[in-house]
Amino acid sequence: MIFRVRCYPSETDTINDLRKLGLDRTDVTTLEQSAALLAEGSGTEVRSFCELLKMNGVRCLCWKAGPRYRACVLAGNLRLLETMVSGDENALSALQAYRSNGVPPIALPRGRMDFSRPLVMGIVNATPDSFSDGMGDVDVGECIQRALRMVAEGADMIDVGGESTRPGALPVDTQEELRRVVPVISSLSERTRIPISVDTRKPEVARAAIEAGASMINDVSGLEDPEMIDFASQAGVPVILMHMLGDPLTMQERVDVTTYEDVVADIMRFWEERINIAEDQGLARDRIILDPGIGFGKLQEHNLEILDRLREMRCAGRPLLVGASRKGFIGRITGEPPAQRLGGSLAAAAVAALNGANIIRVHDVRETVGLLRTLRAVTERPIT
Repeated sequence: MIFRVRCYPSETDTINDLRKLGLDRTDVTTLEQSAALLAEGSGTEVRSFCELLKMNGVRCLCWKAGPRYRACVLAGNLRLLETMVSGDENALSALQAYRSNGVPPIALPRGRMDFSRPLVMGIVNATPDSFSDGMGDVDVGECIQRALRMVAEGADMIDVGGESTRPGALPVDTQEELRRVVPVISSLSERTRIPISVDTRKPEVARAAIEAGASMINDVSGLEDPEMIDFASQAGVPVILMHMLGDPLTMQERVDVTTYEDVVADIMRFWEERINIAEDQGLARDRIILDPGIGFGKLQEHNLEILDRLREMRCAGRPLLVGASRKGFIGRITGEPPAQRLGGSLAAAAVAALNGANIIRVHDVRETVGLLRTLRAVTERPIT
């Protein structure tokens, strides 16, 4: 069962959005609503949820009956919605996650990740063909120095990848990917205590990276390989589960305006399906971090909508990672090449943080750390 919250600035916006979902205004019994709780699942799940609410005098407004999912909507303000669903733990958790910025910490092999503030993940591409900072031949020493500079600039973690995942990128042989990332991770793990993530789709690379000192796995395939799930479960390390259509070579060829019925809802369904599979194979939900995959099988309008509606994705109840740094949709807005997209990248990071992102994955660590510190000073200043 998936629960999502939508908030609106006015009654008119509420009615218009619910109408898009197939709900006519005549079905709305209150006109003071500023939010909607959307519940999606199987017919049995939705019926059970509606029956629970009816016992509390609540009317469920059904708006969709597709081949795989049934859905219903409740309209009201957030405080009222929490009262209405107090008998359903999952629905209540979704509402509370929407209203909060924090999530419980995640244990690591060394220490833990504390999400009391947004964390900054520095990107180290040990690849010759990265869209942003490919270096020709991979220089392991330069990768290590780049990572250490990011640590000095305030990075909370470092993400090391040996296979480009830019649109159109060709896959890399396992041995070559190992050659690129293992020396970098091994050296870093001896020189810094901050967590190191390995950006890979291959279980063999993940295993070698964890043995070399990495403490989490960033899997852009969304845990597609069952062996990756098995290894992560055995190793007891967190996993970043990202949404992507197809693979980097084809992902942008498969997407058009009809690809998503609702990009946020579709991504959240994908996450729930993959999490359920992972749990069945022994990987606990509380070790999973979610990434909507900005730029991975999405058009510009999809990327912008994800950033705008990121708080809705918090209803999944897991930490959210956003990686928009220097991506193509920013270049299409600003007209700048990747290395000159700092301004747009910082704007995307600010929107993500304000909308509840827990990890911001970036190329420009120093500037992003300064941005987040300033945002925090403004939003968390005491009231006198």
